[in-house]
Amino acid sequence: MPHAMTRSTYDAFGNPIDMQFLGRDGKLILDQITHYGFARMTSFYNANGRPIERRYFGADGKPGTQKYPPVKRWIVNPATGFTVRFENRDENGQLVDGWGPALQVDQVDDYGRVVGTVYRNAAGEPVAGPRGASDIANTWIGSGTLMASSTLTGPGGQWISDVGHTYDRRGTLLSSAWRDAVGNPAKGPDGCAVVEYVDGVEGRTALCDGVANHL
Repeated sequence: MPHAMTRSTYDAFGNPIDMQFLGRDGKLILDQITHYGFARMTSFYNANGRPIERRYFGADGKPGTQKYPPVKRWIVNPATGFTVRFENRDENGQLVDGWGPALQVDQVDDYGRVVGTVYRNAAGEPVAGPRGASDIANTWIGSGTLMASSTLTGPGGQWISDVGHTYDRRGTLLSSAWRDAVGNPAKGPDGCAVVEYVDGVEGRTALCDGVANHL
C-alpha cells in the first residue's frame, strides 16, 4: 500500500531532521513511492549544515531496515571540512556488517580530492567495496580536478585493475585504459580494455575496444 502522507520537520538550514512515511491509518509504513527503503529517518548535522548522522527505522519502529543500517555516520575533518570517514553502526553505536562495508575511510588531500580509500568490516578486516576493491589509490593531474589514474586492490591483497585517463586541453575525458599488474591491457568493470569517447552529430559516443554503444 502506498504511503498516504509524509511528515517532515526541518532545521534552520532547511535540512530534514525527521522524516516519516505514514499510511492512511496514521501509522509508519515503508515508503512505496520513492522507495527510500525506510519508514522513518532522523538526521543530525554539524554547524555547517552537513550530515554527520542518520538513523533509520522500519514500519515497526525498530532501528534498521533491509536497505539501511540502524545508524549511518559521517566523520568530517574539522581542519579541512572534508568528510573522511563513513560508518554503519547498530543502535548501540557498534560498527555493524550486513549493509555493505561497515567502514569506509577516505584520505583527502589539501584540494579536497580523494587520494585513497579503504573499506573494512566491523572487525577491521579488508572487505570489498562498491567496485570490488578493499583499497583504492588515486593520482591526480597537478592541483586540478582531473584524475590521472586509479589502482584497485582486493580484500586479499590481490591486484584488481589500474586505469589511466587522458583528457584534452579543455579537460574533457578522451579515453580510459585498463592495465594488469605487469602493464598489459586488461578488461575493466564494463568488460572493456579501452574506452574512447567521441563527439559526433548525435552527441557523445563511448567506444568499447573500438565498438560503439557497447556501454
